[in-house]
Amino acid sequence: MGVSRPNHSALSALRRRRRPGEALIQGFLFFCGAVSILTTLGIVYVLGKEALRFFASPEVQLSEFLTGTVWQPAINRFGILPLVSATLLTTTIAMAVALPLGLAAAIYLSEYARPRGWYTESCVKSGSLVSLVGHHNQPGGNHDFQGP
Repeated sequence: MGVSRPNHSALSALRRRRRPGEALIQGFLFFCGAVSILTTLGIVYVLGKEALRFFASPEVQLSEFLTGTVWQPAINRFGILPLVSATLLTTTIAMAVALPLGLAAAIYLSEYARPRGWYTESCVKSGSLVSLVGHHNQPGGNHDFQGP
């Protein structure tokens, strides 16, 4: 019972021979990558341009922006602390929910689930699709920072 060695001439012929749609697929993947990079660069450009315009306006001082406790653009109050605190609160709540559930699912899948069962496979695949978005800055709301 020996292991058969691959025929090197057959392998080299497969490497040299172009497959019919390979160039088309490579071109499509290159196009998708280029669109992704250009989109990212466009987003960075627009955000940078708008941020410079925002901070160049006379109503906004950088020190007030970084230390202010009120975010109400209607009255030209631009303190970032309410947004930062709401983001941290949302992140903390998300972690408090996701960590025990994720840990329990991982323990179940590794210790108790039947190998290759439909439930095991669906949990593993759905793990890559999880997304949590918190909408904490509702339009028209009062966003005064109350502090700890």
